[in-house]
Amino acid sequence: MLAEFCHFFFRSFPIVAVQVVLAIISISGLVQGAVPGLNPEKSWDVSGYVTYRTMVSYPENNAHSLDHILHQRLNAEYRLHPNCRLNAGLRNRLIFGDTAKNSRYRSWINEDYGYFDWSSNWLEEKGWVGNSQVDRFNFTWNQKNWQVKGGRQRINWGMATIWNPNDLFNTYSLYEIDYAERPGTDAVLVSYKTGYASGVEVAFSPDEDSEQNSWSGRYFFNARGWDIQLLGGKSGLDHVLGAGFSGNIKGAGFRGELSYFQPDHHYRQGNNLEQTVAATVEAGYSFSGERNWSVKIAWLYFGEPDDEFDTGTFLSQPLSVRTLSFSRNSYYGETGFDLSALLRLIFSGVFYQDNSYYLSLAGQYSLADNWQLHSGMQYFGGTDNSVYGQETNTSIYLLLKYSF
Repeated sequence: MLAEFCHFFFRSFPIVAVQVVLAIISISGLVQGAVPGLNPEKSWDVSGYVTYRTMVSYPENNAHSLDHILHQRLNAEYRLHPNCRLNAGLRNRLIFGDTAKNSRYRSWINEDYGYFDWSSNWLEEKGWVGNSQVDRFNFTWNQKNWQVKGGRQRINWGMATIWNPNDLFNTYSLYEIDYAERPGTDAVLVSYKTGYASGVEVAFSPDEDSEQNSWSGRYFFNARGWDIQLLGGKSGLDHVLGAGFSGNIKGAGFRGELSYFQPDHHYRQGNNLEQTVAATVEAGYSFSGERNWSVKIAWLYFGEPDDEFDTGTFLSQPLSVRTLSFSRNSYYGETGFDLSALLRLIFSGVFYQDNSYYLSLAGQYSLADNWQLHSGMQYFGGTDNSVYGQETNTSIYLLLKYSF
């Protein structure tokens, strides 16, 4: 009965559940502070930020659009015991402008691809969307070399920084500019530390369709200064084997990942599923000097890409390793430097084998200790028959961020 109640409560009222947790943490802090003359170590922490972003987009074949997003994030941790802690993360977004008038966009914003539907649109008016989503809500237990973590969490098995074929549980978008935490997944993660830089991890993530339950394990270790991992398991409908590495040669960082996917079925819900390999290699170097120049290059190979995409479909689909790219070969380049002590500029781009390309210019300016200003441009284009060339688009954005 208790299990059924918890299942119903957290599936139906996730936002309320996290608000209750945050309230408990706040009350706990008030109670501790009410004891005069005593300054015990805090058992709780609350942090977050507020951002305002405005973006104007100029699609080649349509009218331009202007959109605004007010985004507030709250992170909380409550330490019940030296070995136990509870973490929660809540993001609230108020979106208004031209794109918010689209009913498909409002539905997309409300999507939650975890086992629990922890997303809710609390406002849907013409040109206005309000959404709250719980993307972290987990309990962690530690005992010597053991750790067990259950709930919505980020299982970060990626070793590269641009594309992550080893990141089986929570893939993220390369184009995202306002979601530093990246998505999480509903899972149980068991870790055992075998040494200073070595250990074993096993994770299980359920799905409403039990056939798509995911479970995987990895063994990671350090050899001669190189971090190496081996992993295997099941991701959705695929059985997976993979490996990754990270190290440096003469000051330059080198990272790589490879995953092999073998589907349980070759045909499902109108889609053909083929065995495939996803692999990436990247290198980066930072130069000493007043400008702090840095360069990075990366290559992604996808054995059997799904090229039946247009721009909108590719950018709005559920994220997974199988949807990292629509191209067999993708190439990334980036350079960045400090224009001043407070302003850093980053130029980056991706070229795809079908002659699509993505270009980005981003600037980060520190206004004060807790204030940052971000601005930039994103361009999706290519030849006429390429995925991005069919719907060329230029977006310019400005983002103001206050952290607390």
